[in-house]
Amino acid sequence: MRIELNRLNEGIYFEGVSEEGNTVRMDGKAGSELGEGKAMSPMQLVLTAVAGCSVIDIVGILKKQRQDLRDVKIVVDGDRADAVPAPFTKVHIHFDFYGNLDETKVARAVELGVDKYCSVGEMVNKTADITHSFKIHP
Repeated sequence: MRIELNRLNEGIYFEGVSEEGNTVRMDGKAGSELGEGKAMSPMQLVLTAVAGCSVIDIVGILKKQRQDLRDVKIVVDGDRADAVPAPFTKVHIHFDFYGNLDETKVARAVELGVDKYCSVGEMVNKTADITHSFKIHP
């Protein structure tokens, strides 16, 4: 796996490009010394990656179980250490599932997706306690 970062301004606004040509942009907070807030920060991207990694597996599991998943929305909250560096100490992922779904199957899919299969979560849980919750909306 290889990612190339290209600087887009004189500050810290960058675009990451994968080998396949997919892109993501990142920047520092607006008002910081070099950041302009034009994109997510690296730590925001980590939270996004934990959620994305988990939900990809969850959707796959629910699809294999022939569940009627119409949509899913995710909110991730992270607490960071008051230090330098400041890794995450707590991460909570909440899933809102939409469709005619079996609660037991959803619970198992979430458990597997977050706690067992997510490679990003496996890295983040070296410093953070990762918890999860979900709600089903018919």
